Amino acid sequence: MSTWEDNDLRESLYSADGQGFLNYTRFMVSRQKNEIKYWEFWNEPNIGYWQPNVELKERRAVKGREYGHVLCQVADVVHEIDTQAKMI
Repeated sequence: MSTWEDNDLRESLYSADGQGFLNYTRFMVSRQKNEIKYWEFWNEPNIGYWQPNVELKERRAVKGREYGHVLCQVADVVHEIDTQAKMI
């Protein structure tokens, strides 16, 4: 993945005013909450963004923390709309 794509994804997921992904999550859960009860945060583990250079321990730790942070935000949004939904 090129640097600009990596930075673009980071901005959309982590920036203070980059709420696009969470807004999309709100929209989808609100629209599908009567049909879908199990939500998955990221279903493509082969996307390069979440795969840091395995030789750099520090980079793995950063990516792990970022992933966990975003997963918690997404889970909070899902559960604010549907308290019975499950994150997988």
